[in-house]
Amino acid sequence: MDWYDSFEVLLVQLEKLDSLKNKINYANQYFSWFYSNDNRIIFKINDILFFKLAKNENGVNENEKEIITYYNNGYMVAKDISWIIIESN
Repeated sequence: MDWYDSFEVLLVQLEKLDSLKNKINYANQYFSWFYSNDNRIIFKINDILFFKLAKNENGVNENEKEIITYYNNGYMVAKDISWIIIESN
């Protein structure tokens, strides 16, 4: 299993989590905390990728805006846009 396959397994598990608290705890296990504000918590995955977790509807809106703005930077998105993975810009 290469890094991408194991990363995909992480994302599948993350998608199954139902609460913000569980998603935060999960992200803390695998990623490094980077920044937090009222709307989102941002974790650093590596030197290129960031995991952005929405805390509320405003955070979801920020995730959606980033998807539209930085579409070419590559990303992965939760079905409900509660989290995104995007390259640093």
